[in-house]
Amino acid sequence: GAESSLPGHIHHGSLNDANQRQFYKRWAEFMRFDSWGDLQRAETAPPAKPLPQAAE
Repeated sequence: GAESSLPGHIHHGSLNDANQRQFYKRWAEFMRFDSWGDLQRAETAPPAKPLPQAAE
């Protein structure tokens, strides 16, 4: 079934494009920052807003 809170990130099949999505997501992170230091600080900073909690 589809997960509405995380579209495109949850899959139940054995063949998928998760690796390609993660590759380009990481590439976009590298392109967003002007220096390695900026990238490192962004990776270690706490999230800007709390992550949504899944309903139990």
